[in-house]
This record gives sequence, structure tokens and C-alpha cells, in this order.
Amino acid sequence: MVLAKIETRQSRKRNATHISIMHNAKKLFEEKGLGKVTIEEITEAADISRSTFFAHFDSVDALVAEIADIAVRDILDEYVKRGKNGREGILALMDKLIEDTCPYPYLTVELFLNGIVKSRGKTPFSELESLICKELTNAGVNEARYSHKEQSALVMGAYFGTVFQKFIRRESLWEAEEIKHIVKNLLNNIIGE
Repeated sequence: MVLAKIETRQSRKRNATHISIMHNAKKLFEEKGLGKVTIEEITEAADISRSTFFAHFDSVDALVAEIADIAVRDILDEYVKRGKNGREGILALMDKLIEDTCPYPYLTVELFLNGIVKSRGKTPFSELESLICKELTNAGVNEARYSHKEQSALVMGAYFGTVFQKFIRRESLWEAEEIKHIVKNLLNNIIGE
């Protein structure tokens, strides 16, 4: 019985350390950019040793991949929790994506671009795109002018286009409600109200 408590305590401590590494790395990545943060900076910020870092992650790239995977999984999980389908499902998905983008705008964009460009095979990013196609079908969106695949590109483009335009214009990405409003207006033009 005592052994079970020790394992549970060890497990909780290991999980807390893992989360701390990811949280501190996210802050550093947001501040400095991907590829510009060293293991030493991460271990210093998380107050751990190098060996502890490597007990959790094989490399900074593995850490980045896990952060991206968790971010997309959180968006997909939240979508399921909200229980929306069709057009409302797409709006719920975009809302969660925007809510997650605003605290770490630079990191989010870098993670998405890295995850999409570097990925080989099925990834959480491809699941996100497939889900949008599924919801376009659920919404009964007409394919006369554009296929659901093309409409999915337009939906994702509403998000990426808005975020990239904010970067280009050096405008703040902290106002989630403003960004949601812009994306919703674009989506209304793409898939209807």
C-alpha cells in the first residue's frame, strides 16, 4: 500500500515537472522564437537539471512537437465538449483556436507552420482540417461552387488570414473577441449565416 502512494506521489511530481518544462518553454518560445531557445534556458526557467529535461524530452524539437500536439488536441477536445455541429461546430472550433492563439500569438503561428510543414503523415493538424470538412457536410453546405475541401481551405484561411494580417500590420493579437468577430464575419461569407 505504501508503495502505491509513493508511485502516485512520484507520478504527480513527474507530471508537474513535465508541465513546468512545457509552460516555461512556451513563454521562452513566445519571447524569443522557435529555434532561438536553448536547453539551458529552458532548464534554468523551469529550475531543473539538464538530465531532468532529457528524462522528459529527447530534444527541444520533441518538446516543440509535444506542445503543438497538446495544443491541437486541446482544441479538438474543447470542440467535442461544446457539443456543436455543422456551422456552429465550425464557429466553436474557430473560437477555441482564437482563444488559444491570443496568449501566445507568435508561438502559435510558429507551431502551426512548423507542424504543418514538417509533418509527415497524419497529424493533429490534418485531424483539424478533416473535422472542418466533416462539419461542412453536417451543415449541409452546398458544394456547387466549391468542394468541401476547398471550403475547408477558406475556413482555415479566415483564421490564418486574420492572424497574419494582424502580424503584417503590427496590430495586437491580444483581443480575442475582436479576432472572433472578424473570423465570424468571414465565415458567414464563406459558409453562410
